[in-house]
Amino acid sequence: MATLLIVFLAVGLALAPDARGLAPTEDSNDRRSNTRFTAEAVAMSMPYILADDVRELPMRLRSLLRDEYTFFRGSAGEFYGWCVQHCGDWLADRSKWIPIHGDVHIGNVGTFQTSFGPRPSIRFGLVDFDEAVIGPFQLDLLRALASVKFSVAAAGRRLDPSATHRAADAMVNAYRQYLSAQLGYDDLIRTEPTVAAILKKSAENHPERILARYVDTSRKPRFRPARMKGSAVMDILEPAEKAMQEEMAVALLEFVRHNCSPETRKQFRIRTREDADEAIMDVVRRTRVGSSGSQGVHKYFVLLEMAIVGGPPLVILEFKEQPPPAAVRAGLVENSPGSSRAAELAGHVTGASDPPPLLVGHAQMQGRRFLVYLRDPYGEDLDPSDYKLKRSPPGEAGLKRAMPAGAIEMARVLGAALGIAHRHSMGRDESRPAAGVDHEQSARIVAILEESETLASVLADRSAAVEDYMRSLYVQLCADPRARLLARQADEFVNSAALGKPVSHGRPRPPTDPRPEGLD
Repeated sequence: MATLLIVFLAVGLALAPDARGLAPTEDSNDRRSNTRFTAEAVAMSMPYILADDVRELPMRLRSLLRDEYTFFRGSAGEFYGWCVQHCGDWLADRSKWIPIHGDVHIGNVGTFQTSFGPRPSIRFGLVDFDEAVIGPFQLDLLRALASVKFSVAAAGRRLDPSATHRAADAMVNAYRQYLSAQLGYDDLIRTEPTVAAILKKSAENHPERILARYVDTSRKPRFRPARMKGSAVMDILEPAEKAMQEEMAVALLEFVRHNCSPETRKQFRIRTREDADEAIMDVVRRTRVGSSGSQGVHKYFVLLEMAIVGGPPLVILEFKEQPPPAAVRAGLVENSPGSSRAAELAGHVTGASDPPPLLVGHAQMQGRRFLVYLRDPYGEDLDPSDYKLKRSPPGEAGLKRAMPAGAIEMARVLGAALGIAHRHSMGRDESRPAAGVDHEQSARIVAILEESETLASVLADRSAAVEDYMRSLYVQLCADPRARLLARQADEFVNSAALGKPVSHGRPRPPTDPRPEGLD
């Protein structure tokens, strides 16, 4: 994800304090390609995270070292660095650049709520748009196919070239059918068992039970110190710094008044600063233990009471800091001029689905920009375990290369979700009459359909090269003693949270979005 600053601890990394926050240098990709992938390389590619705050670089390294699949999910910057070197043909053809998701894998496909009420509307599609940019449509498909290969590898298998080509064919065929509206959203639910199953599971969720995982309502509602699943820590919820707590009411009011859609604005009872102060019950800094790509950025949960018209008495909003995306940090695309990253991202989220998720917008706190959205009680994500990937018996891990039954299904679902999202993001969907379609958008869809006719073979070959490259980086990082040391510090942080022990906050960070304020 970007060029970074060298930030090192007394325990091992060398800190360059005046370099923090500088823009990526032009030779960053060359420099990374000539050095081993270590904790220092991770720090240099992400200058906005700190080595001496355990929630940031140490937690990120803990995630990256977990396994190959999690490493792939958390290293989009390295993926795009590879694409800069090897996908020049796609990058050169600007006629097929569209809004892309940027981090497609099966864990970023799931359900989200689109309305309140006794029978809320729930939709299935792409989620978690942190890496969304304008870029070649092929890159979403390449990252999706590589993610299938890493999902299979996590189950102790490998897709050989023949199996990879079959998965690529399935993905591209599904993508083309849904992009062209030959198939629609209802067909996806009808034909894909995992999609129907996750929608059913989401509909059976009880918002009160979901809320109780995070919030103690026995007295005045307050966040719990951690969200647990059995004995495992899922989220660490620490009281926010005093300065952040004081700014939250202003940020919430900014979000409601100026930085969300008119439809979202109507949902809030908040009109004044006093309304915001009264609605806010608690603010915590969230560390999601299982996170990968966004591990290390600042995230806050805000507990609101009686703030939503027609909504439940208590809701949680998440404020998630938005640094430059991986494709920008890798030098693949440039920052979009004229708006903050968070504002740009809110547009990506709402533009990829019809209807869009509830309560999406953006706000500013302490010079940093945050995407703001509902902590969705009906949100469920797919997982590789939802597919029959058939872990190999002991002793065969990494050797068994037969085609797992679930790999084709996973590839189809990813292709379909991308086809629907790309179509919506270009301003066209199956519910709109042809006469209302923008001719330029229609021509772009036709051009993409033509280009994708022969794309599967190229995707298969490039995904194999991506798999080899990313696996080599993972092996290098696992061999780095500094990375292991910092990851152990993160283990101690998580273990302390399980025991209810407080951990002090790290020092404040500079803004991650250097563009001028007041432009959104």
